[in-house]
Amino acid sequence: MQKNLFDNRELVMRIYTQINNNYEFFTDLNGLQMAHRRYYDKIPLQGNVYPMPTMMYFQNDKTRFNLITAQPLGTTMRHVGIVDVFLDRRLMQDDVRGLNQGITDNKYTKEGFKILLERKPFENRKASFKSQIESLKQLNPIYLMHHNSEVNLHDISFIRSPLP
Repeated sequence: MQKNLFDNRELVMRIYTQINNNYEFFTDLNGLQMAHRRYYDKIPLQGNVYPMPTMMYFQNDKTRFNLITAQPLGTTMRHVGIVDVFLDRRLMQDDVRGLNQGITDNKYTKEGFKILLERKPFENRKASFKSQIESLKQLNPIYLMHHNSEVNLHDISFIRSPLP
């Protein structure tokens, strides 16, 4: 691969749908409540990228598209029914946003997403119960741990010396 292929680039995941949402979508605020968002043509792209801490959704009168993430990212909708999720960026110079240097310390990361399609009925400005459960499962996965040999509970001690 070319050495400087990703310099001054952003890595974006784009999802195409047939849902006519009129440029309106919702992102969560720290997983607590949903905020109404809209793409505005009069401001640049940077002003239309909104934080997506755990999930976003958009809908028409029949269908809702939920995108649930395991890590905070940025999202926007430049076109009707098309979601852009900003995964990473690599800048070779300062972007005058307070870092005072380029962003060149990129690391491999594991990104986790779930897509949940819902049909009516759903409340217009609230995340559904099912999407909240899926978000919790995405953020807090269950890890099952077991041990094959038997453990003698009498051999377990949490103090260093015997009691008097």
